[in-house]
Amino acid sequence: MSMQHVDTGNDQTSVMPQRVASAADRGITSWLAAVAWCLAFAFAFWGSLLIDIPFRNRWLPVLVIAFLVIISRLRLFIPMAPYINKGMILMLLWAVASAAWAPSAVFVVTQSISAIGVSMMALAFVLAGWYPERFERLMAITIAVLLVMSLVVAITMPEIGIHSGTDVSLRNSWRGVTFQKNGLGQLASVGVILFTFLWASGRIRTLWAISGLLLSLFMVLKSRSSTSLMLALISCMGVVMILRPQLAIGWLGRRITMTFLIVALPLGIYLAVATPYIGFIGGYFGKDATFSGRTLIWQAILDEVATRPLQGSGLSSFWNGASAGEARVQFKSQWKVSNGHNGYIDILNELGLVGLFMFLGFIVIHSLGLAKLARISREHYALHMPLFIYLLLANVSESGWMFLIAPTHLIGMYTSLEVSRLVFADAINRAQNRWAAHSRRGTDLIGDDRRSSAS
Repeated sequence: MSMQHVDTGNDQTSVMPQRVASAADRGITSWLAAVAWCLAFAFAFWGSLLIDIPFRNRWLPVLVIAFLVIISRLRLFIPMAPYINKGMILMLLWAVASAAWAPSAVFVVTQSISAIGVSMMALAFVLAGWYPERFERLMAITIAVLLVMSLVVAITMPEIGIHSGTDVSLRNSWRGVTFQKNGLGQLASVGVILFTFLWASGRIRTLWAISGLLLSLFMVLKSRSSTSLMLALISCMGVVMILRPQLAIGWLGRRITMTFLIVALPLGIYLAVATPYIGFIGGYFGKDATFSGRTLIWQAILDEVATRPLQGSGLSSFWNGASAGEARVQFKSQWKVSNGHNGYIDILNELGLVGLFMFLGFIVIHSLGLAKLARISREHYALHMPLFIYLLLANVSESGWMFLIAPTHLIGMYTSLEVSRLVFADAINRAQNRWAAHSRRGTDLIGDDRRSSAS
């Protein structure tokens, strides 16, 4: 089987040996996992209309399906396990261990189970289908349905779908079926990335891709989530530059574009949302020089971190409603918050410097995996690299890495495991090709020996 598969329509089947692919795809398990993934993705975003359903009742069926899928795919999971990101594994283990010093061990264990459960959901889908095209289409359908529902709810039931009240940063912002406007912004941002990818790669009809992209952009704007909008546009540029490099004009054009992508746009985001220099943008999105109060929250949390810098407070222990530290942060910042609005600060706060170091290991290992993926499949790289960039930057203003059943955490676990699987599949294929070449050489040598003996 050839390894030259960058731009083929059956990219994945050329990476994965046929016998493994057929084994993974056998039975209805893959479709059960797909349904579970769609439900998990929907539940992660769908908050305002499901708030009366107990959390446990909502997620238990999804977790059961995920567990059954993993058990049925052990013969695939075991050889793949060494390729899974070690940083992610260490973080999960450290999170469980934090029960030893957290104020409430039972609470930490419960939250750790939730974190492991999210990873199980992502792993189950990766093991079940082995065909990323399914995930992409299912994810696109799920996002489109949620965005259409949010549009309908905002128009027909504004008391649910649109924020009201005295908070200027929230008032008149759309939230649709999500808990809060930032949830809708994240949902629509992922939609922008995914539909751009589907258009650029030709996975679906151009009309459907453009329609989904326009709907996603519209909902990002209506959510008034400036960070989500900026980051989605940056990620989109990444997708286009990878799959449609001809849109950049020549050698110089590509380098100017990449420089703009890496330097200018992040700087522009900072100026737009963290300083008053671009007043009309900040005014529209309800931003001020404190990043909607976030800098005050971060400083108050860092004051708490100084009291236990190495081990942290324990997974989710700081924001459990009974922490004296949480009360002090709310008093100092004058904001009633339930997370740090920064994924990295929350990791430092809950898991300490040790946990943060493990997370940096996760980032490095994933980046190396993406570098390998760029050589294996440009198409898959064009999706997973922008998603990773989006997750990295989105966690500067929102907590997604350790916010357990959060959309960004779920997507982060999926993209990490999927990159690991693609690298693993490539290793299998390379080994199989080497063995086949070796066997052919052996056969030829035997033939030569026979011919020599006959003569």
